[in-house]
Amino acid sequence: MFRFSILLFFFIGYLGSLIGQSTYVIVDDILIIGNKKTKNYIIKRELTFAEGDTLPIIELAEAIPQSERNLLNTQLFNTVSINIIDWNTQESRVVIEIQVGEAWYIFPAPIFELADRNFNVWWVEQHRALNRINLGLRLKYRNFTGNADELKTTFQFGYTQKYEINYLYPYINNKLTLGIEGNLLYAQNRELAYQSIDNKLVFHRDDDELLFQRFRAKLGLKYRPNIFATHVFRIEHHRNNVSATVPNRLNPEFFGAGRSNLQFHVLEYEFEYDEHDLRIYPQDGFAIRTKIRRQGILPGDDVQNWVFRLEGDQYFRFSPYVSLGTYGLGQLTTNLDQLNYFQYRALGYDNDYVRGYEYYVVDGKSFALWKNKLKWMIFNRDLDMARWTPFKAMKAMPARLYLTTGFDLGYVEDPLFSEKNPLTNQWLCGQTVGLDLMVYNNLVYTVELSRNHLNEYGVYLHFNVRL
Repeated sequence: MFRFSILLFFFIGYLGSLIGQSTYVIVDDILIIGNKKTKNYIIKRELTFAEGDTLPIIELAEAIPQSERNLLNTQLFNTVSINIIDWNTQESRVVIEIQVGEAWYIFPAPIFELADRNFNVWWVEQHRALNRINLGLRLKYRNFTGNADELKTTFQFGYTQKYEINYLYPYINNKLTLGIEGNLLYAQNRELAYQSIDNKLVFHRDDDELLFQRFRAKLGLKYRPNIFATHVFRIEHHRNNVSATVPNRLNPEFFGAGRSNLQFHVLEYEFEYDEHDLRIYPQDGFAIRTKIRRQGILPGDDVQNWVFRLEGDQYFRFSPYVSLGTYGLGQLTTNLDQLNYFQYRALGYDNDYVRGYEYYVVDGKSFALWKNKLKWMIFNRDLDMARWTPFKAMKAMPARLYLTTGFDLGYVEDPLFSEKNPLTNQWLCGQTVGLDLMVYNNLVYTVELSRNHLNEYGVYLHFNVRL
């Protein structure tokens, strides 16, 4: 929750009289309190003003709440308050104090998660099978060295055996604009979804041999020239292997051309411009994201195609309690003759789905998606969790509950396998009502009652979904 000092309200309210004295103020000093681990420069990087700046009074009045939002969007802090604590009206100089409550940064969490695309698929279609559960340990360490860097490691067993390490260091230069990221992943499975029939994944399991192995390495360079814009350039190496059973008996087009190996390199450019008020769960603002991906950059790569993806959203706040969000996405893949089932994915995976169709996958070459949600905040309070946790950063839990309603439209172009999957090459429409719960300003839980154009109803659970 954003808090303003009484003094700030005072000088905005009496702006007319102040203009008679001076229309500008000089930021003489910035004091930071509460950052036990986070370095000062990380906090100052998110401000829209700096020490020594000469600003119009109106501009400073707008810069303070915007800077509070920027700091909350880092997810390094549970609370942020920026106040003017000293104002020399004779010299038009101000001293600004920033108080932060640091979030809990270390998340060593046991892994107990479902291997299926969502909870409903596991509960209904897979009959709550325990052998489709992943177990292990995941460590997420935000602000690892106090420089807003992040280390993530995964040691996972069960349905998918996976080992992964990811590291992000956001600023490596003096201008605080360049960062680096790296990722290594190895995973293996004894069960594999080898094709789609009637828009449902078809699985094969073999307890005597590994059906699927994959290795991935990524290296990225991030360029963040200002608060809102981020450019990322990545190079990737992918190596995937399946048992000979897959191309010989199950699906020769799984990797294409009867292959049991698929190896390729990737060059990727990603751009994001984000002016949301709170990125994890926006109420106001907009964002644009685009991705251009070249799969196959060496002559010996098994894949040679382009993927173009463009998405954007806009949120409108009608009151402190009511807001509307709308989101659009389009993706196009080139070189139809280079496509294989493994990469032939569209709707039904990750967050790319039409609500009401959670039980289905709709694979294809290209797709479009439009999502809308109207939200009413019905609960907003900081809950005292001191009895339940020994960690200071988690003792006060900001919690907000929203009543929601929305509708989605989606379309998938499938020139290859549409005879087996009837939901392709037609418009899909879903309507929904539900509840969203956001806690600690970085976790969102969603439960929805949805209906699709087949007149099927279902109650669905989701996690950390904006719309």
